[in-house]
Amino acid sequence: MLTVSDHDQETITDLNPVELAEALSDVSGVEVANDGTAALIHRRASDADIDDERLQAMIRAVDGVEAATALTPDVWMAWTEPGRAFGSTPIPIYGQHGSPRCRTQMAIVSGGDHRVAAVARQIEQSHPSVLDWAPLIAGLLQIDGDAS
Repeated sequence: MLTVSDHDQETITDLNPVELAEALSDVSGVEVANDGTAALIHRRASDADIDDERLQAMIRAVDGVEAATALTPDVWMAWTEPGRAFGSTPIPIYGQHGSPRCRTQMAIVSGGDHRVAAVARQIEQSHPSVLDWAPLIAGLLQIDGDAS
């Protein structure tokens, strides 16, 4: 048996939300989507009047933001300080995900199959990413993982 979690979560200790969307609401061409301890910032290149340096400075200036990075020229990711989450109202959920701190996954390999020990060693040594699991499992099941 192979059991895999999709991501980790972190404990929220400060229920007061980090209000990034509100802080950027007056910036033309910028939209924010909150997802727990992360937020995606979409900058529409056609009408955004803010450059990379200024956008990063504005994001980092918001109380509770730990860091931000560009994923593409139009999309940025920001994440909160540990124990905080993005939103606009107090967050009564004590476990959240989204930030890079939550990218670890748990995997359990067990059972009597002769491949268990080798798979367990492989996982222990390589720390597969979320994108590695489907091909790994398809190979173990000897199925074509191509969805087409």
